[in-house]
Amino acid sequence: MKLKTVFKYLALVVVFITITTNTYAQKNKQDAFDSIASRLITNQRQTFKILDKSLRKFKRDTFYMKQFRDLSHQSTYTYGEIYAYNMLGRYYRNKSMFKKAEEMHSTAYELANKSNLTLAKVYSLNMLGVVYRRQDAVKIALDYHFKALDLAKTLDTTNREVLKNISISENSVANVFNLLENYDLALKHFKDALVIEKKMDNRLGMAINYQNIGSIYESKKDLDNALNYYEKSLALNESINSDIGRIICKNSIGSVYLAQKKYKEAIALMIPTVELADKVGDNFYKSMAYINLGRAYSAEKKYKKAEKHLQNGLQLALDNNFSSAASETYYYLSNLEEQRHNYKKALYYTKKYSEYENKILNTKNQQYVNDLIIKIKNKEKNKQIKTLDEENHVVKNKLQRTRKQTYFVLALLVLLGILGSIFYSQNKLNNHRKLVDMKQNLMRTQMNPHFIFNALNSIKLYIINNEKEQAVYYLNKFSKLIRTILNSSTKKEITLEEEIENSKLYVQIENIRFENSVHFKVELADNVPIKDINVPPLILQPFLENAIWHGLSLKEGEKQLKIKLENDVKAKCINILIIDNGIGREKALALKKQRIHNKKSLGIQLTKDRLKAFMKEFNRDFSIKIIDLFDINDSANGTQIIIKIPYQKA
Repeated sequence: MKLKTVFKYLALVVVFITITTNTYAQKNKQDAFDSIASRLITNQRQTFKILDKSLRKFKRDTFYMKQFRDLSHQSTYTYGEIYAYNMLGRYYRNKSMFKKAEEMHSTAYELANKSNLTLAKVYSLNMLGVVYRRQDAVKIALDYHFKALDLAKTLDTTNREVLKNISISENSVANVFNLLENYDLALKHFKDALVIEKKMDNRLGMAINYQNIGSIYESKKDLDNALNYYEKSLALNESINSDIGRIICKNSIGSVYLAQKKYKEAIALMIPTVELADKVGDNFYKSMAYINLGRAYSAEKKYKKAEKHLQNGLQLALDNNFSSAASETYYYLSNLEEQRHNYKKALYYTKKYSEYENKILNTKNQQYVNDLIIKIKNKEKNKQIKTLDEENHVVKNKLQRTRKQTYFVLALLVLLGILGSIFYSQNKLNNHRKLVDMKQNLMRTQMNPHFIFNALNSIKLYIINNEKEQAVYYLNKFSKLIRTILNSSTKKEITLEEEIENSKLYVQIENIRFENSVHFKVELADNVPIKDINVPPLILQPFLENAIWHGLSLKEGEKQLKIKLENDVKAKCINILIIDNGIGREKALALKKQRIHNKKSLGIQLTKDRLKAFMKEFNRDFSIKIIDLFDINDSANGTQIIIKIPYQKA
């Protein structure tokens, strides 16, 4: 017999044995599943913990979870049906099939609500929150997580499974606050969750919260604390053999190494996470691993490798609608191309980064504005059509009473009139659109969406803590500030007295975030006629915001902020001094350079442009001077802004 024929028969034997073995293994697995499912349905257990433990080998397999769902439904085992729907939702979420995941978790919640199974409702609400958080829909996610947390706290908190769900809710709420950059609230909720996980001695829960607390410290630039918590989390993940935990922790530690300029150590730690993420099959973590490794190569000036990994991460982010990851990657690609002196590409990526940032922060507001613009345009078009119809009717009547020559002349005049009217209207509309865009830019600079979210979340915390008087007090202040800003956006100028009141409101709202630790006061010289001096609205807000967030937020000890008004009679101008005792510009700039997202603030420049335009009408000039303050030991002791504005009477 020929050797070729022998190999052919051997191959057939191997194929037969493989098929037989797989079939036998599959039959054994199906038999094991049938036995477990039968026992669970017979006992009708009303706890996720038992279901999760019994079905741990099957819960990530949609084939078996669909079977368990159908069997539970046929046997009216509602808890089992809810569990199956939630496991299917988690599978679809991890595959970035968010619409399908939302459908599964919503069905689970409806079943739990119909059967009044509170703990099952809590679990389903948290799962819905995670789905929306993955898509950067932070407001909806926060609503789901807070609803879950409130429900969980109505149950018996000595019950271990209730405690676990409270911890999940606390952790999820903290993650949303982290996305909103409200780090103090995020840290509070993560630490509350960690206390519960330690009480239950749950290593996975402890690992998750150590990791999250580390991320907060990294955001606050406390790298030593961040590294400490990341390493604690990694050790726990190694002890429970969690691949996803390894991916997250090693990328986080690598991120700290990058901030410390330990590029080689970061790359060595991150490289295995790409392959590990591919093995796990979760596109979210796979995208994260590619992006972080690309960052590391870029920092080490290995640009080709950096671009390859960043593009791989970007493609995954775009394919799976990970808006934050896409925004982040465009930022890194822009920096990469700038380092390579490819300024055209760098500009392109910068524009894409801005586009995604605006999409994440302003999606709902932008949709509202777009809808409003469409309605206005449609109304104007209908009005124009009606006007043109009326004009045509008049022209037609006139034409019937004139001769051919007059008919021709009138028709020509009407046509020219219509064209001129359309051209004038179009030009007016374009000018109006530019004005609207300028006002939108001004409003966006004056009232950052993060500030609105943070203020409302801080007020919500008072409500949660049952501090009703504080909540009402600050809610009134916040609503008054919003009304003031909206009213000011329609005005060219306001009195200096109104501007000072607006500034007080703004600082009071921001001060909630610092537990009212910023001591703010206004000093007014006797000869300053604040009721008779006009200024552009909200001209001081960007300087106050800089003083608070770049000067005072990172300062230890007493925080002071002061507005001082002086009348320079000789120079015929008002001097407005904004003084803080913060960390100073030099240290603030150094911390800013350490940030992963070193965003450029446009508030101060826009303020200068507005003052320039305001003063142009009076042939006078203003000046803005920034002075660094130092103590007797020549250490930075804050910043002083001096704004000189010439007299312009009300």
